[in-house]
Amino acid sequence: MAERPSMLLGLDIGVSVVKAALFAVDGSSSFTASLAVPADHPAPGRAEKDAGELWRSCSRVIREVIDQSGGASVSAAGICACGNGCVLLDAGGKVLRPVIFSSDTRAVEISTRWQGGIWADKLFPKTRQSIYPGQTSVLLRWIRDHEPEVYSRIDRVMLVKDFIRWKLTGEFAGDFSDLGATGLFNLGTRSHDPEILAELGLSGIAHALPPARQSTSLGGTVTAEAAEATGLPQGLPVAVGCLDCEAALLGGAASDKGTLSVIAGSWSINQTRVAHPPDDPSLFLTTCGAEPDTFTVLEGSPTSALNFEWHTRNFHSDSPGAAGGNRYDRAVVEAMALPIEEEGPLYLPFLHGSPDDPTLRASFLHLSPEHGRADFTRAVLEGIVFGHAWHLAKLRRAGLAFDLVRLSGGASRNPSWVRLFADILGLPVAVGEAEEIGALGAAICAGVAVGRWPSAADAARTLCREKYRVEPDAAAHRIYTAKFQRYLAAVAMFSNTTPKLQPV
Repeated sequence: MAERPSMLLGLDIGVSVVKAALFAVDGSSSFTASLAVPADHPAPGRAEKDAGELWRSCSRVIREVIDQSGGASVSAAGICACGNGCVLLDAGGKVLRPVIFSSDTRAVEISTRWQGGIWADKLFPKTRQSIYPGQTSVLLRWIRDHEPEVYSRIDRVMLVKDFIRWKLTGEFAGDFSDLGATGLFNLGTRSHDPEILAELGLSGIAHALPPARQSTSLGGTVTAEAAEATGLPQGLPVAVGCLDCEAALLGGAASDKGTLSVIAGSWSINQTRVAHPPDDPSLFLTTCGAEPDTFTVLEGSPTSALNFEWHTRNFHSDSPGAAGGNRYDRAVVEAMALPIEEEGPLYLPFLHGSPDDPTLRASFLHLSPEHGRADFTRAVLEGIVFGHAWHLAKLRRAGLAFDLVRLSGGASRNPSWVRLFADILGLPVAVGEAEEIGALGAAICAGVAVGRWPSAADAARTLCREKYRVEPDAAAHRIYTAKFQRYLAAVAMFSNTTPKLQPV
């Protein structure tokens, strides 16, 4: 019997799901396991999780994927996770309070005040990003102001992936991509900046911030205690890892210039790799890339596939099974059977709000008596892609150009929805074989950390395989471009911030 190839473990920790995947180093096979770990909401606007429960969930899903593989030989592990939020430890290594996730909005007053004041005036040239309530810098200030007894005991500030890696290895560190998004980091110097901390009133926790390392460097080895909990071998190398969006860019083979990584999942994520940070304060986020001397520019908002999940849960639970597949697939088939209508219904995908304007809410517009469920579904699908197109237009306005979209997330699993992305964006859309590209990106970091490949780009050539791509239909794109202008006008009608963007 031929010897099985060694495998790389990628762990992807989200706000609601933890995923573990094993990838053969020759790209021949993979195994995945996942576990729902939704955030707790102890009060309106709060998203937290018990740190011990989060660690136990990660341990369980790692053990499950190893069992699923039949006891694969694992050569290294990597971790990615949702960025920002915070995990706080005291000097004895005890977690001081529940983990706060980036979807938390308790500190909206602070972020709003900063965005219109010191952030724009003094800090953007250093941080190169906007500010939002779930950002680590904002949350630390909220804790200073509202939980002073916790703040006074902080000895270590960790991000989610760094906490789990600390549980695996005992090593305290962060990486450039994750720390670069916290609002505490100077992207020019790639370091924590005392002047930023002073401006934000956070100088008191300077000692508690983790040392910053490259995502693809070694971040410790699995301890005996962690080996017992996870089933991983003691001494297994663990990469420092990266922000989940950065991992998706790596796992989606989207590091090339002119390639846009689009993730249609809980958030609308639209990101690209650049050599220099753009000087545009309107962009959502610029952070350090996982690869040396690179930066990632990201435009995003909670306006993507969660809208479709809500719609199908409420209006397609009784869908007949004749079309095959699950209710999501059946809903797409039903909607995409309709012809394209420039003057058809519109859906504004702000069910979960918008970072650009917190007052925006989801809406259906331009309805007529003849419109039925399929028309509503089609409007939701189009509205979600128009939301991505809005972010693409902002990136283009900042001087970035694209010739290819690499799509991942829930929408990438349905060819009809992939076609809709191509026709609305007017670009070829490629879909990879691997569904868990965040975990794959984390595994790529692991492979580079142990010297399997000299760079993430080299690893991607082996592990990232394209499944298919869809070219845009020129006639459909012309119709959707006109409809996108109607979409922008509708957003302007309801928004305190009028969009001033050209069509895609």
